[in-house]
Amino acid sequence: MADPLNFPKRRNDPPEPEAEAMYATLRDRFAMAALQGMLASNGADWDIGPDKLFTARECYQYADAMLKARMK
Repeated sequence: MADPLNFPKRRNDPPEPEAEAMYATLRDRFAMAALQGMLASNGADWDIGPDKLFTARECYQYADAMLKARMK
């Protein structure tokens, strides 16, 4: 079974790691959506502070939860 946290590759995707970095996975897209929501809410319900790495990690945690919910 494919890893549910990574979007399956298409047949035409380039095999080189450098080229793969140009494509956003479904997980990346979900994390981007979470970040967009955080920023649009002006941090009203989020703990957005000077530690941007924490915020990015939190977005990926939400993305992982969305991917797991899709598998049910």
